[in-house]
Amino acid sequence: FQVAGHVAARGARYQHYPLGDVSADLSGTFDDLRLRDVRLDGPSGRFRGDGDVAAGTFGVRGTYDGALEDLRAFTGDIGARGMVHAPVAALVDARGVTVQTAGAALRGASIHGVAVGSASGTMSIDGTAVRIVTAAATLDGAHVVAAAGDGETAVSMTGVPARAFDGSGLPL
Repeated sequence: FQVAGHVAARGARYQHYPLGDVSADLSGTFDDLRLRDVRLDGPSGRFRGDGDVAAGTFGVRGTYDGALEDLRAFTGDIGARGMVHAPVAALVDARGVTVQTAGAALRGASIHGVAVGSASGTMSIDGTAVRIVTAAATLDGAHVVAAAGDGETAVSMTGVPARAFDGSGLPL
């Protein structure tokens, strides 16, 4: 049987994560539900986009606007600061949450004191564990890439001046 309409919730949560106020237009069946005009305004920022729910998997695609420090509930305290505007896609399933961006525009951003100008990549979140699957970013104007495997994250960078890491706590 088909369902259609508009839903809205205040103070929504996912597991222990506070999401805020959310609304969407929905259509389809309980086995294959489409979400359009998804609007989320909460303590972690603002999201606008579309989504789908099928076979225990929830996926959304749209635009996120907010502050990196407001994402601590998801990432833990990674020392992130600054504003972000990003196209994002997220998938929630039994394995956790996977988030991908093709190009986050960052303003006044830093992680552990290291200035970050832009970023793209994929990360997975399982409980409070964050894993960078792949990433590319600009640090102090230079290009950096990273990839994870076997519990380790490898980082490659060229042309990044040592001063970019002032305040990061790295022994340089």
